[in-house]
Amino acid sequence: MADRESPRARGPWKAALLSLALPGLGHLYDGRPRQAIVAYLAIIVGAVAVVMSIGHRPALISVAALPMLGLLTYLAVPVHAALVARRVPKEYVLAPYNRWYVYVSIYLVFGVGVQEAAAPLIRAYRGETFQVPTGAMEPTLLMGDLIFVIDDFDYIQQDGVFVMWSERDNLSLIKRVVGFPEDTLSMVDGTLMRNGEILEEYVYADRHQDGYMPTDSLRAWQLPHFVGTTTADYRPNMANWGPLVVPSDSVFVLGDNLGNSHDSRARGFVPLASVWGQPTTIYFSYDPFSHKPLPFLTAIRWGRIGHRLDQPGMR
Repeated sequence: MADRESPRARGPWKAALLSLALPGLGHLYDGRPRQAIVAYLAIIVGAVAVVMSIGHRPALISVAALPMLGLLTYLAVPVHAALVARRVPKEYVLAPYNRWYVYVSIYLVFGVGVQEAAAPLIRAYRGETFQVPTGAMEPTLLMGDLIFVIDDFDYIQQDGVFVMWSERDNLSLIKRVVGFPEDTLSMVDGTLMRNGEILEEYVYADRHQDGYMPTDSLRAWQLPHFVGTTTADYRPNMANWGPLVVPSDSVFVLGDNLGNSHDSRARGFVPLASVWGQPTTIYFSYDPFSHKPLPFLTAIRWGRIGHRLDQPGMR
């Protein structure tokens, strides 16, 4: 009871940080519950609009506009909360909701709880989100790109980018499908060949190196699918292998960054049933290696936000 009657000034930085954790929480800290509700609902409405927009084909509104607007709204909320905090009188008397355990409870319910509850609805509507964890798809996709993936695509396109489930690693991978069932594939001196046609867009930069996979490991999985003249002297590496025939129930996938991609060359064919999603849009992107000041702003790759991934085709 004594705390409620003690005058307490509101800290702008505390208000901003609380708003970053959960939009509206900073305004509640400022003693503005109505503004807190408005801020929270604005973010929810914006998020729904972004998801619905990037799921459409084609998008009804510019695919870059809504994600950018949503991001600006998200950044504007903590700024506004900080400005409100500066205007709160130093004699502000704490309200019943100005307690740390109230803030934590609200965050758990409306932050974590709502997010977990909304995830199945988003997946049911169009798909789900996916964070690019490595540089295996550079320059098409960069590490730190956050993409929207639909799981109700019509068919798998040749040379299209897709997300697939790996039973061996118990995680999803994102790769480009370069070989369909019954296709004959090979790589000669780092250049991919498909059904006898040279594909210059798929070139392994380290073509004069043996790669990072042991020859015996590659040879073991490739031999049952090898259609060359003789197997006795077949010694494949990441830059020279094949010809191989893709099984009727599988596809062959590559990363665009062939020098840094653990793809079908090493992993083997991917079952068609494991291909579950098609990326459509980069809805956010940041540089995880940025050392610039204020990384929550400077690490953002603004030019990539809203970029649509055209399917199929190379970059």
